[in-house]
Amino acid sequence: MRYYLKKMKMPVHVINEMCLLIICLTFISGCNKSGTKKPDTRIPPRFAVPSEPKFKKEGSLSFLSKKDRAVKKEIDIEIAGSDDERVLGLMFRKALQENQGMLFIFEEMRPQSFWMKNTYIPLDIVFADDNGKIVKIQRNTKPLSEESIPSFDPALYVVEINAGLASKWGITEGDIISYR
Repeated sequence: MRYYLKKMKMPVHVINEMCLLIICLTFISGCNKSGTKKPDTRIPPRFAVPSEPKFKKEGSLSFLSKKDRAVKKEIDIEIAGSDDERVLGLMFRKALQENQGMLFIFEEMRPQSFWMKNTYIPLDIVFADDNGKIVKIQRNTKPLSEESIPSFDPALYVVEINAGLASKWGITEGDIISYR
């Protein structure tokens, strides 16, 4: 802008005043009637999250006994199969019914690690290998914590349920998960 004004052979103080005027007008056009700048309330689509996502049943999951494969408990599940779904998980939810959970399906079996950032519900996190065998249960995780919650052993599946339910239902490491 200054380049073009200099080409017009305007005095420097006029150029500076015109630039200041343009800056002020740009700022004022972005303000509301009270003179304060309007906040940018747009959220990039990738991070847009409703105030509380609703549970949507996408299948059923059974916890089976390691001894005789008898069903210990069956729950409705929501499936997190894409990167974006896995990142969001159960964040921003205030409640989860006792018969509901979320199944995370990963692309490769390896040690997995979770956190509770933006997760208001205390959870039991159940890690299972590619055969569905439960390799680790992290019980009673702390809501809103950014502390790492590891599987230690390789896992392909992770199931999140309300805290305390793994104990209540008698789910132990070595038991099996099966979903449809």
